[in-house]
Amino acid sequence: MHEILQISHAVLLDSGEDSFSLHSDGQSAFLCVTDGCGGLGSKRYSALDNRTGAWIAAKLAARAFADWAQERGSVPTDEEEGKLLCTELSDAVYHVLKRFADEHCAEEKGRIVGSMQRRLPTTLCSVTIHENRAAFWWAGDSRGYVMDENGLHQLTRDHVRGLTDAFETLYRDAPLSNLLNADQKGRILLRVTSLKFPSVVLVATDGVYSSLPTPMEVEMLLLDTLKKAKSMREWERCLCKRVAANAQDDATLLLLPVGFETFEQLKSALLPRREILQKRFITPVRRRRGDIQYAREKWLQYKPDYDCTEDAHG
Repeated sequence: MHEILQISHAVLLDSGEDSFSLHSDGQSAFLCVTDGCGGLGSKRYSALDNRTGAWIAAKLAARAFADWAQERGSVPTDEEEGKLLCTELSDAVYHVLKRFADEHCAEEKGRIVGSMQRRLPTTLCSVTIHENRAAFWWAGDSRGYVMDENGLHQLTRDHVRGLTDAFETLYRDAPLSNLLNADQKGRILLRVTSLKFPSVVLVATDGVYSSLPTPMEVEMLLLDTLKKAKSMREWERCLCKRVAANAQDDATLLLLPVGFETFEQLKSALLPRREILQKRFITPVRRRRGDIQYAREKWLQYKPDYDCTEDAHG
């Protein structure tokens, strides 16, 4: 199987500030999601039909990653190659954003841009996959995950100020500590991992997870919709409906199963986990809805298998 599921929900039709790019040929693949930063990039430009800088930033960054991945994207074989490719990718995205901004988004002469504004700011989270290895590349708080028979695992560490704990960030408005923009080159971080076959690789913008009460609910969302579906396309449709129903922000999710021969095999491998998840975490927390301390305690039991960000530098 090498079908990629695409879930993309915009709060305002035709004005969504998320974007994505993807490719899969059966031997290798890449997935990329971007989330234009609506606060920092809220300035509107007449040259862009009065759209925001965040809107165009997400599209430019997703396209820049796709161009880079098709030409240079690979899974690094060692740390030195990884550092080189991170620099190349950071440069590639920065130059695309800066070139576009200099041409179309020049500030009015003499205007002083405040510290809370950036030209074309966006997050990015992407993954390149070859055989049984995956490389996650990211800047900001869009996330990369792997899901297997033992549950959902977060592999990228959010670039936010203060705590990066996935539960605490749901209840604290932590500003980004790193993002991509046209004013200065951002840092793209890298995490390389061996995939446990079979598994599912995912990348998502923060709109997918930020409206859910706990990180456990992200896994439940994936398994609940999988249980109801009879095909990959139906799983995609179920996910689209659920994400749209939950989301309070633009939300984009790309999902690629690897190592599965059939959809039935995928369900057989992943769905036994759903009963464990529901019994141990989901139902107890839902029954005590609003009890944040109890939810935090259950999260700390769930966290050791979920949080795989220890080696995700940055």
